[in-house]
Amino acid sequence: MELYQNRFLKVTYDKEKNICIGNWTEETSTATADDFKEWNQRLAEKIEQYKPIGFLANTLNYKFIITPDLQEWSATNVFGRFAKAGVIRIALTVPEDFYSQVALEQFVDEYEGRRIKNRYFSDLGEAMTWLTSLH
Repeated sequence: MELYQNRFLKVTYDKEKNICIGNWTEETSTATADDFKEWNQRLAEKIEQYKPIGFLANTLNYKFIITPDLQEWSATNVFGRFAKAGVIRIALTVPEDFYSQVALEQFVDEYEGRRIKNRYFSDLGEAMTWLTSLH
């Protein structure tokens, strides 16, 4: 079921598996910090509404570079809300682009004291298998 979409991100919910899936587009290369905050606010709202136990972040086409300030903002405004909503695992498919990959890893790792386990994958199928092994 589709929950949210803009030109940067499409979020869906798989009720059977109780996971949300975010698919980012190459349009993220043109995103601003405000765009980043907007899509993450909408994503956090959907996570709070549906309360999935897992989140699959398909970032294979992700091009936005996340600054240290945005990483810090995300720790509270995104991952803190994910944890409170009951997310216990985040699987990320990482992009080929080295700089985007490093930024994404720092972005997720920034949330200290989290109860959320995360793992990085190059294959969507492997990421989904890891997330659904929760059941």
